[in-house]
Amino acid sequence: MQIKVSEKANKQIRKLKLEKQKNFFLANPLHPSLDFKQLKGIKGFYAFRINNQYRARLLKIAEQTYFILVVGRAALNGGGMVI
Repeated sequence: MQIKVSEKANKQIRKLKLEKQKNFFLANPLHPSLDFKQLKGIKGFYAFRINNQYRARLLKIAEQTYFILVVGRAALNGGGMVI
């Protein structure tokens, strides 16, 4: 699997020290702790859990290639993400 990261997401990952979770996703994106899933109603867009507060939003750009668009706070109600 390959992963590309937007400049904005890369800054967020470095600032929040989330590099470990990004690497964990690369090694095993289906690990239950990541809660990797396709976003409902948005074809090609996915998310994975970084921790209880943050989620990464991704776009699938090829069969085994994802592009991390943004990292943001998970909404408390589970219905979205605050950027």
